[in-house]
Amino acid sequence: MATRWWKSRSIARRAQKDPFLPRQWMVRAIVYQRRGFRPQTLLTSLLDAKAYPAKELVERYHERWEAELGFDEVKTDMLERQEAIRSKTPSGVAQELWGVGLAYNLVRLEMERVAHEAQVPPTRISFIMALRLIRDEWMWSSGASPGAIPKHLRRLREDIRRFVLPPRQPKKAEGNAAGDCGRSAMTTSRVILESSALTAVSFSPETNVLEVEFRNGLIYEYLGVSPSLYEQLLTASSKGAFLVRFIRNCFQYRRVARIRELSNATK
Repeated sequence: MATRWWKSRSIARRAQKDPFLPRQWMVRAIVYQRRGFRPQTLLTSLLDAKAYPAKELVERYHERWEAELGFDEVKTDMLERQEAIRSKTPSGVAQELWGVGLAYNLVRLEMERVAHEAQVPPTRISFIMALRLIRDEWMWSSGASPGAIPKHLRRLREDIRRFVLPPRQPKKAEGNAAGDCGRSAMTTSRVILESSALTAVSFSPETNVLEVEFRNGLIYEYLGVSPSLYEQLLTASSKGAFLVRFIRNCFQYRRVARIRELSNATK
């Protein structure tokens, strides 16, 4: 990791058109390389290398993407890409924005409490599933007696704990793409299930891909499933119901093939 200082010449040219701009702008260039990536350069106006160590600035720079993920969660998951403000008055617009902000932070607060109980970072809790479960619980609680709310809250946190995500792995610049984690990546043996809906499952802890064979002959892969959720599926009393509630509509999935199609391909 290296640090150097750099003067922007383009600013001097722009300053000729706008006298309020400085003639020079001194920045600090931090050259670093993360494992699996090409060398990168981070420009910053924090020039004091002792007060602001290069390593700390690089870490903070990559942490800032958590804010970008938060914006995406609000727009894509909470508002379902319906970002338009309906109110026609400044006070109404402010009320809507406050409502969205409060709802988002309430979900995040509950995720933080669940993460604390599970002894994992809050980023290991699935926001999508926490949001869906909290929405469902609020609907049920609206018709429940106040005395039953603590019980519902405990059950909610137990359900959210099912969706502890695996630790984040740094993306590699080379190698298999994220979408290439197919059947060849499976490392666990095929497990036959006693279920009226499911025939068998197999799971890869390396790629977090769950493969499910249904009784109707269809085979699907579910991406991003944690090992703990896979173990809960195997021990669930009703494996079909567990799949529907906690996996089927909660993770990205893709159809692989039909069993008879695979059989014909091997003949």
